[in-house]
Amino acid sequence: EATAAAMTAEMDYIKREDMLDETGRTKPILIQSNESNLVERLQINEFIYTAQQGKNPVPMLVEKVSHLLELLHTAQTQADQYLNDLSRSNGLVQALRKKNLSLFEKAQVYEGFKMRALMKFVSNSFDSGFCNLHLDGLNFTNKSMTELLRLLTSFSCVDQISTVRLSGNALTDDCVDTMLRIINAIPYIKLLDLSRNHFTRTGIQTFEDAVRQIEGITNVVRGGEGEKILAHSGNQLRLTILFKDQEDPQLAEDQAGFNAQDLSVKAADDFLNSAAGVVTGPVDPIMAGQAPTMQAESILPPIGKSAQHENTDNIPTHRGRR
Repeated sequence: EATAAAMTAEMDYIKREDMLDETGRTKPILIQSNESNLVERLQINEFIYTAQQGKNPVPMLVEKVSHLLELLHTAQTQADQYLNDLSRSNGLVQALRKKNLSLFEKAQVYEGFKMRALMKFVSNSFDSGFCNLHLDGLNFTNKSMTELLRLLTSFSCVDQISTVRLSGNALTDDCVDTMLRIINAIPYIKLLDLSRNHFTRTGIQTFEDAVRQIEGITNVVRGGEGEKILAHSGNQLRLTILFKDQEDPQLAEDQAGFNAQDLSVKAADDFLNSAAGVVTGPVDPIMAGQAPTMQAESILPPIGKSAQHENTDNIPTHRGRR
């Protein structure tokens, strides 16, 4: 009995060491991964099971390792191509940024010249004794109104102005306060034409409420289906403000956005300074004239020369974690 117990213990030890089942067959060792689906996509476990059933699995293992290395080489080639494309894209972003900054500087020079030309036109009108302002269609903006107000206060002929025409410009609700200051700076103004600008109903209502507060104004009414404000002083028509054919305020906002103070493309700079924008590895920085090559996601073939394996639904498993 002692000999039989010793032999049984030795057989149990051999089974544990060689991973044998009760019939003496080797238990298949399968791989389980919780972070990747490559085991399923490459059918690794099916191949391992088939290899372990053979008497000499070494040739199969060598063949499959060679197959895996081929897949890795293909993936590395594609990764290098993508890295080259990324390097070229980063170069294009930097070139576009420089071009954008150059255009911005030129636009600022143009805006400065335009502002000086407009103010010079107004000052020349005053110097020539023609005090009524006809500034239709000159693309005056909210900033231009601030400069116009400053210019008006520096000329003595402001008391002779009775008409200010600013139709067809790019004025919005943001300049309502400035326009009201211009009205207060011109004591004898009778007509203010703000047609074909970008005022909203709220801005027009603000005009009406402010005009009611002007000293000497006794009655304010809307005329022309709300397209003009008529301010009366007693029985006399004191001031008329025209608001015909107002356009979409978004058009003026888009135009004002062109004059933004910051066109540094910060989002692109952040990307270029991040790890995603750092180019490393065997990259040829010069890819002139080549369009980026985007390859479709490769369909990984199953491991093994043949995809035909016996059904493994009832495979006894002894899983090891990797």
